[in-house]
Amino acid sequence: MFTDTDEQKVLNRRRRERGRELRKIILFCANWLSLPLFAVFTIADYIYVPERFLLFAGLRFLILPSCVLLNFKVRKTHRIGELQRWGALHVFVSAMIITVMVFVAEGKTSIYYAGLNLLAISVGSFVPWTTGALVFNILLIYVPD
Repeated sequence: MFTDTDEQKVLNRRRRERGRELRKIILFCANWLSLPLFAVFTIADYIYVPERFLLFAGLRFLILPSCVLLNFKVRKTHRIGELQRWGALHVFVSAMIITVMVFVAEGKTSIYYAGLNLLAISVGSFVPWTTGALVFNILLIYVPD
């Protein structure tokens, strides 16, 4: 039979494992999804709105400080709540960059609105948020519109 101490050890081990998994996924999403996708879509900006290419490239470049901060903080963080808060900050920065481009381009009918949908799909599919954090992140993406 398990004692309370044994159960507590198992729960603590699961929490640590979940924290490690969440940290790895958040860093992967920032480094291997956000940065490459923002870079690739900068090329699309040149084709779609050449007159606003420099403005949009500058906006997209703002993802870099968010990724650097996220890498620095998430690597030092071990608590799930903190990891989720840093991940939510990155989601917010990503969403605000795309939202600004949506309204500068053509408003909600802009093709750039698809970027918010792509962000929502990524946030909802790849990162194992708690239910509250998932709802909060989806609200961060769509409420500013």
